[in-house]
Amino acid sequence: MLKNKKIAVIVIIICACVLVESFFSAFPYFAFVAGRKGETFEFLKDSSEIVSSEDPDCFFSFDSTVLNSVSFTVRPTGGYEDEFYADVTVYASSENSPGSFGVFASRKTGVDAYSGEKKIYLDPGYKSAGILLRFSDIGDSFVISDVKINPEFIFNMNYLRLVLLIAAAMLVFCIKEYKHFFRQMSFRNVAIITAALCAFGSVLFSGVCATTDGAEPVEYIKGMDVSRQNPYVQQFDAFEKGQLNIDVEPDPALLELKNPYDPEERDEIFFLWDRAYKDGKYYSYFGTAPIFTVYYPFYLLTGKLPAESTVMAVFAFIISVFLPLAVMLLSRLINSNISPWYASVTAFGALGASMVFLLQRGYMPFYYIASLAAMAFGAAAVFWWIFAFAIKKRSAKTVSFALSGLSYAFCIHSRLNIAFSIGIVIAAAAIAYFVKSVKAKEIKASVINILAFCVPVGIGGILAMWYNYARFSNPFDFGTAYQMTVADTSTYKISLNGFFPMLYQYFIRPFEMTSEFPYLYLKTDNISDLGKYIYTDANIGIFAMPFMFALPAAFCIFRNRSVSKYGKSVLGAALASMLITAFADICLGGVIFRYTADISLIGVIASAGILFEIYNICIREGREETKGILIKASSVLCGANILVTMASMLTLNGNLAEYLPSVFEYLRSFVVFWK
Repeated sequence: MLKNKKIAVIVIIICACVLVESFFSAFPYFAFVAGRKGETFEFLKDSSEIVSSEDPDCFFSFDSTVLNSVSFTVRPTGGYEDEFYADVTVYASSENSPGSFGVFASRKTGVDAYSGEKKIYLDPGYKSAGILLRFSDIGDSFVISDVKINPEFIFNMNYLRLVLLIAAAMLVFCIKEYKHFFRQMSFRNVAIITAALCAFGSVLFSGVCATTDGAEPVEYIKGMDVSRQNPYVQQFDAFEKGQLNIDVEPDPALLELKNPYDPEERDEIFFLWDRAYKDGKYYSYFGTAPIFTVYYPFYLLTGKLPAESTVMAVFAFIISVFLPLAVMLLSRLINSNISPWYASVTAFGALGASMVFLLQRGYMPFYYIASLAAMAFGAAAVFWWIFAFAIKKRSAKTVSFALSGLSYAFCIHSRLNIAFSIGIVIAAAAIAYFVKSVKAKEIKASVINILAFCVPVGIGGILAMWYNYARFSNPFDFGTAYQMTVADTSTYKISLNGFFPMLYQYFIRPFEMTSEFPYLYLKTDNISDLGKYIYTDANIGIFAMPFMFALPAAFCIFRNRSVSKYGKSVLGAALASMLITAFADICLGGVIFRYTADISLIGVIASAGILFEIYNICIREGREETKGILIKASSVLCGANILVTMASMLTLNGNLAEYLPSVFEYLRSFVVFWK
């Protein structure tokens, strides 16, 4: 009887979800079409019209009728490879004033070989005798055809949305029905579920991101022209040829310049963008870890080199596994009585706020490969470090510290800025660990473990210095002063003028809001008060991610006497490392969201640690009511962060690679059911 009752409930849930999806799918009809059934007019049925930036308007007149919608079909004129976005605004003339137009609706529309019918609903509907479609921000000319006024409404259920609705409803049902089971679930199982879900989400999003380049591997042949390839392919090619410099001959005119790093002097001279140029040779100043951990294995398996989206997907996957696990283990390190489900929710929030998914969207992906690789190895280093304290067997501890050191060495060889911020925190944690071991009279074990970490880091550091010396005759010269980029970076200096702009740009700078899907975008600010030029591009600060709102609560941790001084010292080091790294970044680099990501990994781990420590204080001091408020507030923060993260994953502007337009249109239709 009980089993039949549960089956009946499940059937009711599925039927309810079908009804909800039916409402979503039919919403435009009831909101725009029902009661406004004006006459249908068809134009350009058997012909078409070319729209271009010189002639962006399409005007259609008709007998006076009530408007409810307009539809049209667009396709590129340049073939299958031609794709872009265009903003279309619908103007309608008044019935009484045919020459007077008012704005009725606007939206961004994708134009590619797969573009289908675009339907725009008009609100409010009133009588009109003419309509004007005006296209702006046109990347190229395109063809518009099959224009219809008040086209027939076609009910079209979104089955993916239906499946997700049913999955969400069933999840709620299972949680309520099997409360006891979930409450008794072990920490290990919750951690596995959390990491699996995060990894699954990463794989799905990577599949969407792959549409930006088709995930087509590079057909590599030794001796091929690599001048148009990214720096990782160029460096791979150099290694294959037994050399360190990129196998591209610089223009001889560069040698005649007084300062080839001044962009004004090298005007109209061909050069490799953002490579290091020294002594008449090009070098890549990007780290080599992605080459040895992804490019070479992929090449050995397939005989080809991976697409940039594939490389980013690999590192995003690593982050999506190790970062949630590191956060969850951190909760056990602080207090084993912290709810594993609370730790799970916090882990989801931390992953979203880490900016990993925004980095996957980066335009000119080789910049973002460096950041993602460093975050991946940094997250692994933090995980193995924390994991070492979660196990009791001494040999396993030593191995875990060694794996942490190896991961950190790869982090150094990916992006030094991120390695620097992580290194400060690990150094503080190592000192705290050693001091505690002295008091516990376990000096030998701690020394062995710290050495196990330091040995691979030391080897990695020695290799980095050798690599630098072989290229630039200085073991501490990474080649950044020789960049062929927007400015002479050798003139960049540390200046206190950058401190307050750094606080705003790296911490406070919010997303900009827009009325158009996906409602968030990144804005570029002009920074003119530093006394010199610095690179500026689209940016957000870490507090644009709601999960980071936990950071100011560090004040409560420092004031609470029951929190250990070791925990306070590591938290203090984390906050200091964020400030130091951000300050160095703005002075020696500039402003763009990939620079903000240099501090986001430490930021999310610190935020998670603060939430766990407050939870720990509530347990220790018996503050059940405060703990309940904390759980609810944290859930709201993490939920809000997931929404912000999803919106940031879909935005189009701000130095982000554009999706295939038809993919964007589908994602838009999936979210925006009301238009």
